[in-house]
Amino acid sequence: MLALLALGCLPDSTIMSGIIMDGPDSSVGVPDATITIQTAGGSEWDATTADGTGGFEVEVPIHALFYFTASASDYRSTVFTSISDDKPVIVDDGTLWMQTNSDIEALITEFGDCAAEAAAGGGGVIEGEIRLQVVQSGEVTTFPLVTTAAALAYTESGVPYTACYFDDTGAPSDDAVMTGTTGRFAIFGVPSGLLSLQIRYDYGGSEDQEDWYPVYMPDNGAVPMWPALVSMPGW
Repeated sequence: MLALLALGCLPDSTIMSGIIMDGPDSSVGVPDATITIQTAGGSEWDATTADGTGGFEVEVPIHALFYFTASASDYRSTVFTSISDDKPVIVDDGTLWMQTNSDIEALITEFGDCAAEAAAGGGGVIEGEIRLQVVQSGEVTTFPLVTTAAALAYTESGVPYTACYFDDTGAPSDDAVMTGTTGRFAIFGVPSGLLSLQIRYDYGGSEDQEDWYPVYMPDNGAVPMWPALVSMPGW
C-alpha cells in the first residue's frame, strides 16, 4: 500500500479518505457526491466522486491548509477547512457532512428576521457554535461555550458581513450582538470566494480576544463550523 501511495500521489500530496455524511448526526452517506480539494489560494488540487455509500479517497497537499468541498444534487455545496500533515488521513465518520437546501431553509427560519433579510438576495451561509479551546484534552463538545463572541466574515476586498444570533432565552433577536447562552451564530448572504472569518470575544480583560479563520465559499454554499474553536487569552 505504501508503494502504491508513493506512486499514485501528486507531488507533496497524501491520501485523505472517509465518508461524506447526510447531515451531522446521520449514519447515511451521500452517494456519488463530488469531492473537490482546493489550496489556501483557491486553486483546485484534486477531485473525485464518492461511491454509492459516500465513501471517497482524494489527494490533499501535505503540511498545508486546504478546503474540502462536497457537492451533490439537492444539497448545498458544503466546505470544511483543514490542515494536513504528511501521513494518510482517515477521517472519522460524522466529521464531514453536507447540508441540504431544506437544512438551510430551516436555519433561516430558526434565526428569524435577521436571517431572512440577509438571505433574501441569495449567497451562502457560515454557521456554527463557538467554543473555547481549553488546555486540557477532551472531546470538543465538552469545551465551554463562548457566550460573548461576535463574528464577522470579510471578503478579500474587506467588505464585512455580520452575523445573526439568539437572545439569552434562545429566541432569534435582531438586537443581539453576540452569541449569548447558546454560543451560536450564522452569517447569511455571504458571497462566493475566499473570505476571512473574524471571531472576537470579551473575556474580561483589557482587550477582546481575536481569532481569524480562512474560509472558502462556493456559490450559495454552506460552511458549517461545529464548533468554531477560539483560543484562550494569551495563546
